[in-house]
Amino acid sequence: MNTNALIRRAGALVATLALALTSTLGLSACGGPKPEEVIKQQVKLELDTIKQADADTIKSVLGEDEWNSLSSSGMDVEQFYNGCVKHFSYEDPTVEVDGDNATVTIPVTNVDIAQVFETWTADALNYASSEEAQADYAELGEDGIAAKLFEKLYTALGADDAPIKTADVQIDFTKDSDGSWNPTDSDQLGSLLFAGVDPSTIG
Repeated sequence: MNTNALIRRAGALVATLALALTSTLGLSACGGPKPEEVIKQQVKLELDTIKQADADTIKSVLGEDEWNSLSSSGMDVEQFYNGCVKHFSYEDPTVEVDGDNATVTIPVTNVDIAQVFETWTADALNYASSEEAQADYAELGEDGIAAKLFEKLYTALGADDAPIKTADVQIDFTKDSDGSWNPTDSDQLGSLLFAGVDPSTIG
């Protein structure tokens, strides 16, 4: 079994989900009260949907082909996602507007994804060279072992005693000609879910 490939696949999924589920954070409001309040309320509305996503929503974001590919590799995609967002919370954002540019600062708390992956990676590598893994391979095959390791991963992510990280995450926006406000940096969006940690560096 190629454990390193499995680890990279899990890391890629974290990045994909984080980017896809926050890439809709475009703000279409162009009237009403102060821009600061309009942006703040829309950001909060979008953030509140993160923990509400069900299997159909996740599948629509990832695309059916990606969903099927991940599922066939042994991953329960919905369970993995739920582990990633179980501890997600945020405090009231602050917004600074300067002409057609705005910066939103969001105090975010979530599982310490880097610490969980570091521990999981070490455990997975130890398991791969164990007699238990050899017995599991004979009984379950490679996909069965992958499913077992993924189960350990999203259980660790969603554990009540999982390590937690809190950080202020900044998202920059620019105002388009149609009056909508849109994020300017996908890397910022990618780190939003995990309290400032860029998920593309995980795994």
